[in-house]
Amino acid sequence: MAAEHHIDLGQIEHALRRESGVKDAVVLLQPGKGTETRLLCFVTLRESDDQSDSELDGDEALSLVHLWGDYFDSETYSNMANVQADLTGRDFIGWVSAYDGSVIDGAEMDEWLDDTIATILDGGHSGHILEIGTGSGMILFNLAGELQTCVGLEPSAHAVSFVTKRVASTAGLKNKVDMIRATATDLARLDKPVSPGLVILNSVIQYFPGQDYLFRIIQDIVKLDTVETIFIGDVRSMALHREFLVAKALRTTGLKARKDEIWDMVTQMEESEPELLIDPAFFIELASRLPDRIEHVEILPKKMRADNELSCFRYAAVIYVKATMQQPLKLHNIDQEQWTDFTKQGLTRASLLELVRNQIRSSPVPICNIPNRKFNLERHIVDLLNSQEPDITVDTNWLHLCINQLNVCLHSRLLTWLISPEKLAAR
Repeated sequence: MAAEHHIDLGQIEHALRRESGVKDAVVLLQPGKGTETRLLCFVTLRESDDQSDSELDGDEALSLVHLWGDYFDSETYSNMANVQADLTGRDFIGWVSAYDGSVIDGAEMDEWLDDTIATILDGGHSGHILEIGTGSGMILFNLAGELQTCVGLEPSAHAVSFVTKRVASTAGLKNKVDMIRATATDLARLDKPVSPGLVILNSVIQYFPGQDYLFRIIQDIVKLDTVETIFIGDVRSMALHREFLVAKALRTTGLKARKDEIWDMVTQMEESEPELLIDPAFFIELASRLPDRIEHVEILPKKMRADNELSCFRYAAVIYVKATMQQPLKLHNIDQEQWTDFTKQGLTRASLLELVRNQIRSSPVPICNIPNRKFNLERHIVDLLNSQEPDITVDTNWLHLCINQLNVCLHSRLLTWLISPEKLAAR
């Protein structure tokens, strides 16, 4: 905040432009409450041949982590002490739509949380837990009946204080939870040892500085001899990032958007993405990068009826760690040639069901590339944007033509996931 002080915006802009990674900078003063004024800085990053996509170094990464912690303390969690007791564990503080900034519907958030908890408990009781990034305790309080002990690491002082006080008055949690103000990197140097069987990072890693940082955190976790499972939830998918950006653009431009408008918006948002996105392949490769500790990795989509960014473009990774006192997992090894490509084979909904019915009940049915009705349109538009074919049209009927074209394709495959402009507008 800036108040009652003379601020030379030009000097600030000049100082920012002297940074090696900054191409240009603009600084503005935004009026706030009373006499307060907020200082806003906008920078354009400079691309270099040797560091355009590189990871941040150690000091920069740690600085970014602390910046996120300060942001949550001063913004998201600043008033969390006022949360009603009956909303503990389901307060959904800070959960707004990345499409338009609106508050996500409470019923949809409940469905999201229920699916998350069910996935965490799919392998059995939670037992001894380490949660990195506890936040307001949504995961912790909804596991109250299952856990034996829990250590929570959270960089926000407000969140640590809130959870500590609510735990003391929650049946089944008193004397079982130890909240520590710390970041993920502090795990290797905690004052007291931790012995979790389950480690949870839910809706956290998008605030990590990069994949190298995430990999180091996973390395620190698997060094704990007691760890059996790592649950990493609400991961933003790099593989579906453009589909997400198209969905966001459509909600901004509406049904009269031209192809060039969609393309420009997607490109601009892609370049300014502030959060970490992870391709599922990163997690799959962990078994080969850490073969002595990681036995298997599952990639799980969200199982939700609601159509929103959480159900469409995020996923969970469940990492199974090799434990000395645990029986090896029973895994089905499926060769590449055993997979059936839904799209290439021209399967329909009916033929897919028939294929599954005809398989021996005990054997897996490996099928890939199945269209997801939740973002069929977005995928179709991404394909058109990526293609080098001439535009269908440049006028405002372009999106309607896209919808009609997609519906013809879906109808020919007997897929009952047809899209109408009215349904799109109602999203």
